[in-house]
Amino acid sequence: MIGGIILLTIALIAWFGMAKNASEESATGFVRIFKSIFGMKGYIIMAKFIAILFLLAALAEFYKYFTE
Repeated sequence: MIGGIILLTIALIAWFGMAKNASEESATGFVRIFKSIFGMKGYIIMAKFIAILFLLAALAEFYKYFTE
């Protein structure tokens, strides 16, 4: 249950934090390099993809918790 909550929190941070705040000023070194290679749209798509993966992992954790 705790693992699912943690994964759900990370998914929300990735969706609302990373994808919505995609300005150049908020970038660290790695993110700045990633944005220069893939562009702003690539960065936003990747952040949303990561958020969906974390959401699916959280749903799997909740499913395991509530079915066992």
